[in-house]
Amino acid sequence: MNRGRYVIRALVTTVRLQRRTNQPGDTITHLDDLASLMLSREHRPLANSPSGATASADTFTYDADSWMLTGVQGLYANTVALTDDAGSRKSPNASAE
Repeated sequence: MNRGRYVIRALVTTVRLQRRTNQPGDTITHLDDLASLMLSREHRPLANSPSGATASADTFTYDADSWMLTGVQGLYANTVALTDDAGSRKSPNASAE
């Protein structure tokens, strides 16, 4: 199913920014394209946050049919790459860099 991601990007280069604050006061920012695919997620904790003071940013890539291809977790540099198996289903291949 193609949700027209490339058509939308060709016409408009705008993305949506969503920022939320969780209960401990940490800020989580999502950057989505117009097809509602998450391009990046950033977690910025407060200096005295119970989750620690280290910020992290995760990034995601998608194929032409809007299926996720890769996800990179910024804090630990872990990469998950999804590839097609024999039945044309996505299967994860995780690696730590």
